[in-house]
Amino acid sequence: QMEELRERLQACECRAETLQTQLSVQRQRLRAEEIFRKQVEADYRRLQEDRRSIAARLLSAESYQREEARELSIVQRKMALLDSANSELVAQLLKLKYKTNLTKSTTCDNMLSSL
Repeated sequence: QMEELRERLQACECRAETLQTQLSVQRQRLRAEEIFRKQVEADYRRLQEDRRSIAARLLSAESYQREEARELSIVQRKMALLDSANSELVAQLLKLKYKTNLTKSTTCDNMLSSL
């Protein structure tokens, strides 16, 4: 009976060592998983911040592009107005020039000198 109790005690001690080893392995796995979880969370926060930064830059670029388009539209309208005014001035200049030439060619002095 004593021998049987010793064998059972030894079996229990062996089982306790095995469980202790398994517990140690599980703790190591848990620590590794915790480190991995923290890394994933840090990466997630960094990616979220990057996404917000990119979205802000995109909004800024779109706003700048709209402002540039407005500026371009204003400049194009001004150019059209200046082209129109320039055409009118050229037409008036030509009228004045031909009117002056017609007046000179129809005077008596010019008629006599051409004879």
